[in-house]
Amino acid sequence: MKRSINWTRDLISGTHRIFSYGLQIGTIIKRPFSQVTMGDINGKSYVFIPRGFFGHRVSILEEGSGVNIGYIQYNSWMTRAEISIMGVKYNWRYTNITTTRFTINGSNVDIDFANGVRRGSLVTNCDNDILHLTGIFTINYYAQLSFASLLIILLPVWIVIFK
Repeated sequence: MKRSINWTRDLISGTHRIFSYGLQIGTIIKRPFSQVTMGDINGKSYVFIPRGFFGHRVSILEEGSGVNIGYIQYNSWMTRAEISIMGVKYNWRYTNITTTRFTINGSNVDIDFANGVRRGSLVTNCDNDILHLTGIFTINYYAQLSFASLLIILLPVWIVIFK
């Protein structure tokens, strides 16, 4: 049976509110001045911690126990990722050139995501809440890295203009 989940994003705080059938079931909150992101869905809390200089690998921990339940491994161009949850691997990838649609596939799971600036949605055939939360986190993480990269690329231009 297909299930639909929606989310909204506050542009100022970056907080995501996750809804199913009109009821809020979770949130994703990035800690200020930190790379750590907190997420909860249906009463379970998780922590996403980027590892390495460019953060191409993110560890996923259960908040209460601190147990590492998986990871996200991004490719160099940040267009694909491998997600591992409890040893089961899934593939995350964009499905259009505008980077507004993406999927997670693997192990009899198909999740289709659509993402905009302030809201998004997913349609899924599974009940794996941490996988849904991880997919929403992944698109947000890519957006943050893209914005940071754009700032770095434009920094020399701004220096010349405002000099």
